[in-house]
Amino acid sequence: MPFCPLPITALTSDDAPALVALQAACFDSGGTWSAESWTTSLNLPTSRGAGIREDDLIRGVILAQVTEDEAEILTLAVHPTARRHGLGAALVRHLVTVFAPNRRIHLEVAADNIAAQGLYERCGFVRSGLRPGYYRRSEGPVDAWLYTSPGSPETPRGS
Repeated sequence: MPFCPLPITALTSDDAPALVALQAACFDSGGTWSAESWTTSLNLPTSRGAGIREDDLIRGVILAQVTEDEAEILTLAVHPTARRHGLGAALVRHLVTVFAPNRRIHLEVAADNIAAQGLYERCGFVRSGLRPGYYRRSEGPVDAWLYTSPGSPETPRGS
């Protein structure tokens, strides 16, 4: 995996407009959140959000809900022009080591998003289930694969 030389910083509700723009560049209309949704999510006490910035632009983002013994990745996005440079892997490692150490981590990924599936598998996640028709897209529903970090909450992997 390529090494990401850019710093990872905490997200705040002030970043909401930039996060809307990033998601719009990454996902079709079914996968984007409003600025209000971002603000609400970032202000929850269980939310952990991090971004990678370059030239004052957010190039990648991860947002998770973290509880005492587990976490769920709500979204991971890397701008199309910044992909294949290790940003996604760096954000997942940040979640695993900084936000959610010693926790089992869950996520959903679109069945047609082969690149994301590969990223999560390289980070140590294993496929654990299927949600039929989970994503709503203009061309029709898309299934979601469920992934989980392996091992018990006491023995996480993924870094």
